[in-house]
Amino acid sequence: MQRLVGFAAVFLIATLTAAGQSRKAFADASLYDKVVERVFETSLAAPPDGNLIVLRFSSGDTKEFQLAVAETPSQTTLSAERWRIPESAASIWVQLSQRADANPRLAVEDAAKAIHVEHQRGTIPASGDLARLVSSHRSLSLPLTGRTEFHLDGAQYLIRIRSVGEDIDVHLDGPADPSDSKDPIISWMGRVRRAAENVSLQSSS
Repeated sequence: MQRLVGFAAVFLIATLTAAGQSRKAFADASLYDKVVERVFETSLAAPPDGNLIVLRFSSGDTKEFQLAVAETPSQTTLSAERWRIPESAASIWVQLSQRADANPRLAVEDAAKAIHVEHQRGTIPASGDLARLVSSHRSLSLPLTGRTEFHLDGAQYLIRIRSVGEDIDVHLDGPADPSDSKDPIISWMGRVRRAAENVSLQSSS
């Protein structure tokens, strides 16, 4: 009986370890966070009469993604930036882990420059579906501190709001697929990402 219990415990530990292997195989979370911050650095600023909204998805089984939109009520178009991982490339987490394994002394700047990411800046119509979806953040109740859902191989969600009188960062943990979350902010971020993934950003020139 003890052998069966012991075998079951070992099997459970092995299963949980395998499930979390992609997240734990590369242990330097601090380096990852710094590289993501550098790769996703935006050139947009909060407009004097509006908000800069930044939505970031990271540390999950799905590839990292970020959208930044400068909301200006008086404009017919809004400035936007999008970062996404090419279909042919692995996630930032995997790319970084491979480079860190080859070079344990890898610097943040060198790592960030080597990451394969598609970065595009342009505009979106203020009356379009994506702009309206982003602006619906006003109807959300933002927590003062991050709420946490426990998920093996989960993801991290960041909503950042910058304006003249507001400076908010909300970090949330949730499932890799935001549609599986019961948190209204994560669910909303998932809808924004789906709308933004393939939207055409018009040239701002």
